[in-house]
Amino acid sequence: MTETYKKISFEKVRSIIEKILGCSIKDKLELDPDEIHRLAENNGIKLNWKPIENWTKFEYGQVDIDEKDFLEIIFKNIKPVGQIAIVTDKCFREKEAYLVDGKNLENFISNIYPDIHDIDFFQPEDFIFVCPEISMITVLHHEGKIMQFERKNE
Repeated sequence: MTETYKKISFEKVRSIIEKILGCSIKDKLELDPDEIHRLAENNGIKLNWKPIENWTKFEYGQVDIDEKDFLEIIFKNIKPVGQIAIVTDKCFREKEAYLVDGKNLENFISNIYPDIHDIDFFQPEDFIFVCPEISMITVLHHEGKIMQFERKNE
């Protein structure tokens, strides 16, 4: 069986976020949406948060969002490539994120993660996706907002 994911320390994820945002983290950055927003804002970067359609209905179990719809919300029209660091609420116990190759992402979300945690991947909680190869960070806030930042090569 081939390896479908690895674990990566929160410290390494913080370092990648710092590089993508092009700023230095003076204090210890917690890996949550509010802290990432504060870091960007303190360094003159305006993040554009957008509401997620039907979030409240999803949160209260009135609608389902399947894996394909979830990936569309997270990545829009961008195809994730290379290794993707994924931080979910389940990662905080060990302070390690999942590192998944973009071509295995759908399988990880649909099969591997639910097998590990006995719960569907997509929950009304915070998610952070960091794609170093394309210098992109996507953050989903548990309040139903999403932000995507991509460092453009100059």
